[in-house]
Amino acid sequence: MNPWSRLNLVLGALASVLLLALLLPRWLDPPAVERLTPLAAGDIDHIRIERDRRLMLAFERRADRWYLTHPEQGPARTQRIGQLLAIASAPLRRRLPADAPLADYGLATPAAVVQFNQQRIAFGGRVPAQRLRYVHLEDAVGLVDELYFNLLTLPQSHYLED
Repeated sequence: MNPWSRLNLVLGALASVLLLALLLPRWLDPPAVERLTPLAAGDIDHIRIERDRRLMLAFERRADRWYLTHPEQGPARTQRIGQLLAIASAPLRRRLPADAPLADYGLATPAAVVQFNQQRIAFGGRVPAQRLRYVHLEDAVGLVDELYFNLLTLPQSHYLED
């Protein structure tokens, strides 16, 4: 093996060790993910969905079963309610300065509001390039995946059992 090959081999090994030292702490201790709310799905008994400042859908847990209570009454699909409950623990992609006017984020008149028990989450404008939505809850403004907003736009037939 010539001297240049040995030097390249040593430099490659050194670069590998440095890369491992840089990435290993992230793999062993991933950063904590901030959630939209501290609520656990099992603690939620009521869900309300509002659009255009009108109550569109309401659900209630009775024993271990979910029921649609507005605009009709009937048993709800457990899997679909599970999708709604996932909104409560959605990862907050980024927290934004709360001192900016809500209108800057499309939150002065929210596109939709979901309420889990007493916790209200307002969904505002979207960030199209990143497929994110602005959200407002209590005193915080942040960004979440637009998927969670899309769940709030589904019709009641999506949630009612056949």
